[in-house]
Amino acid sequence: EGTCGEKVTWVYDSKTTTLTISGSGAMADYEGDNKPWNSFKSQITNVIINNGVTTIGEFAFDSCESLTSVTIPDSIETIGKNAFYWCTALKSVTIPGSVTSIGDYAFSGCTSLTSVTIPESVTSIGDYAFEYCSLLTTNSICKCCVKKVS
Repeated sequence: EGTCGEKVTWVYDSKTTTLTISGSGAMADYEGDNKPWNSFKSQITNVIINNGVTTIGEFAFDSCESLTSVTIPDSIETIGKNAFYWCTALKSVTIPGSVTSIGDYAFSGCTSLTSVTIPESVTSIGDYAFEYCSLLTTNSICKCCVKKVS
């Protein structure tokens, strides 16, 4: 357990393989493997972000290959770039109506993702946000988010 933002903390429960993010304000942004839970990221199956956290940091959960479930609260406004990049076991995501921005490659490589709910509040979706999400249909998400057209 520790901090992952100015007023944001994290705790990992190895028995339930759940990572819980709590507090208020923005999560920290990360690059590559410098996130504090990196040494056990392959064991995380659930991520719970509690109400009060306003952003999901860049690269926060990338390559958490066992992650199957994520709870995103109504306090989240921004999902950072590469936030869930290559979370290959993630099957569905419900993005709450508080979110206005989804970063580049945010869910890219989520090869098990079959369902995404994107509310009308989202006004910005980054490049390749859902690239390599081969199980998503064009009916479930706009085609431009799956692959950038040249």
